[in-house]
Amino acid sequence: MSEKDNNLALDQYESLLKELEDSLKIVEDKNSSLQDVIRAYDAGIQAHKQCVDLLNNMEQKVIEIAKNK
Repeated sequence: MSEKDNNLALDQYESLLKELEDSLKIVEDKNSSLQDVIRAYDAGIQAHKQCVDLLNNMEQKVIEIAKNK
């Protein structure tokens, strides 16, 4: 994986974390409607899954690099 790919993955991860934070704010806001909370919760779940996938992919890359050294 190139440096550029690593940077893109990191940028994507940080963007997904921001999505999670934004979703959490809506869920915790007592003035949010139930519909907004459900939408934010769903978006948060999707962002979480993508974060886990990115981390798993990066972990595999680290394992491959360590094997080759």
